[in-house]
Amino acid sequence: MNGAINVKEKTANVAAMYALCVGLVVLPLYAPQVLAPLLVPDLGLDGVAAGAFPMLSLAGYALGLLLLVPLADVAENRRLVCTILFIGALVLGGAATAGSALVFGAMVFAAGACCSGIQILVPMAVHRVHEAERGRVIGTVMSGLMMGILCSRPLASIAAQHFGWRAVFVVHAVLFGLCAATLYLCLPIRRPAAVAGYVGLIGSMWGLVKSEPVLRRRALSQTLCMMAFSLFWTAVPFRLQQAPFALGGDGIGLFALAGAAGVIVAPVAGRIGDSGRTAAGTRAAHVAIVVAAILAAACGGSGAWPHAHPALALAGMAVAAFVIDLGVIGDQALGRRLVNLLDAAARARLNGLYTGLFFIGGALGAAASGPVSSRFGWNGVCAACAVVAVAALFVNRRGMAADLP
Repeated sequence: MNGAINVKEKTANVAAMYALCVGLVVLPLYAPQVLAPLLVPDLGLDGVAAGAFPMLSLAGYALGLLLLVPLADVAENRRLVCTILFIGALVLGGAATAGSALVFGAMVFAAGACCSGIQILVPMAVHRVHEAERGRVIGTVMSGLMMGILCSRPLASIAAQHFGWRAVFVVHAVLFGLCAATLYLCLPIRRPAAVAGYVGLIGSMWGLVKSEPVLRRRALSQTLCMMAFSLFWTAVPFRLQQAPFALGGDGIGLFALAGAAGVIVAPVAGRIGDSGRTAAGTRAAHVAIVVAAILAAACGGSGAWPHAHPALALAGMAVAAFVIDLGVIGDQALGRRLVNLLDAAARARLNGLYTGLFFIGGALGAAASGPVSSRFGWNGVCAACAVVAVAALFVNRRGMAADLP
């Protein structure tokens, strides 16, 4: 059967291969956020101009979700994803050797677009396993994705500190090339039964948004969760630089790794969905974000206790980071499982829409973090995280029964 899993092929091995490749391919997406200050002397920029590169990376990713990922519903999937990753390797190499800000910006934008290839791999993994195992596989693949996202910044910062920012892009280019070669050798050929051309396919995406209430609800839920995620992670490095923590770059990088441990929940959430407990799992994910926000406010606020017990307060902040990631990743894994069960013929478009919509929440959260922190301080950031998590809880309160397969 075209794209079907061989009975002798272990589901765990399939999921692990996809998770590894997804985690490696997503690494360049967030690296410009920590590399921007290092670009100033080499590319002749000021700090404000260098700060545009993270935006270009995410803008390229969003464009890729809208224009490249839908191709998986009309083009042979193995050739498509390997071509995107091979082009990604070339443009990352171009970024590493760029001598001007214009060339570097174009390469970063193109690399972000190529990172969207990971959203073609997710539905490909779903096609290869039986329906009863799809939640577990999606959870495992999402663990790889979130691990790559959460480790991208600390790894890029540490590598650039020792080897320079150009070396970071060289390594990313090599990883893209290795992933392209590995996937070409390991992936089965999958030719979707296309019913429309590419233009018609892009036009059909708005129709999917209108016709699929589960997609709308789960995308809005994860959009709100990603707002909390970006609010917290954009503001927390600045809070950790201040008293009583006074952490430097290495310390903040290690702190980020504490949050990365939250990826363990993704396969668990997938199993929860497979067992028919989607509603309970979703509520638990949103409550976890609220609890984490309260803990972060208590440990990072301006009260006397954090200053009297800085080590315990820092440990509490790390636990809060871990728990908020548990909630965000849990909601995302449960939502992605449901979205990937909606319509097999439109799976790539549905996956791209789901991801693209909640990335808007991530961008809004990052943009709001500075003004909220400046006006209301750390406690204001934590309160905003809690508010959007409660909003997500209410979004899923109605119609949850319709989400269940």
